[in-house]
Amino acid sequence: MLMAFLGDIHANLPALKEVLADAQKNKVAKIYHTGDLVGYGPYPNETVEFIKDNKIEGVLGNYDDGVAFKKPTCGCDYKTEKEHEIGTKSLTFTVKTLTYGNQELLKSLPQSIKFEVAGKKFFLFHGSPERLNEYLTPDLFPARFDKLIEDYPEIDVFVFGHTHYPFYFTHRGRHFLNPGAVGKPKTKDPRAIYALAKVEEDTLAVNFRLISYPYEITASEIRKNGLPEELARIILGEVTGG
Repeated sequence: MLMAFLGDIHANLPALKEVLADAQKNKVAKIYHTGDLVGYGPYPNETVEFIKDNKIEGVLGNYDDGVAFKKPTCGCDYKTEKEHEIGTKSLTFTVKTLTYGNQELLKSLPQSIKFEVAGKKFFLFHGSPERLNEYLTPDLFPARFDKLIEDYPEIDVFVFGHTHYPFYFTHRGRHFLNPGAVGKPKTKDPRAIYALAKVEEDTLAVNFRLISYPYEITASEIRKNGLPEELARIILGEVTGG
């Protein structure tokens, strides 16, 4: 069975459309998202509705949580005063723009999903099972990943997002997959990225797909909506995303 995993879309509809088109071209049987549908990008309503209309199942991200429940912050790990300023403007825009119906759709997202494919048990979440905004990164290997295995010994495949960096590895017979970010890169490569996973009884093979899309359309809409210029430059690959 061929599956697609994508995440951290961040209200970037043009990127999401091209990713879905590529997944469909590859004839995937099922698509899941790891959360953060909104935030930073100019298309929060359109993105939530596109996910719903295309029946893409997924989980609540920390930004989705902050917006849907109108929290004072998105739970993001901002390091500088400038990042805080950009984040506040983005959160304010997203809360103001999102319709009540789409806010309710975000509220309805589960914090995790478990399912089974070809005898393999999957566990899908955004940051970690305990915290929406925990960063599970390879530099935490092996201790943090050992803890996941010990806490969830029945799980074969852990799928999560939040870091915006794609990676995949196996450890103690388990699989750990982060599909990266569709809508807000943290490198100067502006392309969207997602993961194709071929799941069979004896194997799981992961292929990351880098997808070009009309970046300038998203950047133009960011500027048109009065969002910070830095967000447009991140989309265009001119600066590294925070």
